Amino acid sequence: MAADPSAVIRIAVAFAALKHKPRDQSTASYVLDLQSQFPLVNQTISSQTQDSAKRWRAHAIRLEGQLKDLQVRQDADQQGTHRAATRRTQCPTPP
Repeated sequence: MAADPSAVIRIAVAFAALKHKPRDQSTASYVLDLQSQFPLVNQTISSQTQDSAKRWRAHAIRLEGQLKDLQVRQDADQQGTHRAATRRTQCPTPP
């Protein structure tokens, strides 16, 4: 069964776009960026809707950054807790 040529092109474009996605940006926000840069011909978006979308996008990117920071802190806290527990088990208790 042969694939539809337009589907093959869409998949190739999707892979090419994902190859150039910035590392610090989520796939979802990158797709939103691409959609805003290359809107469908029949889409007419008001400037108010575009402004709202930009604000939500900026908010989402800030939240993604905060999430990454929290994950790093959690990993550091867990490693510190593990080290403290290891020290307690290795140190002999005084008589």
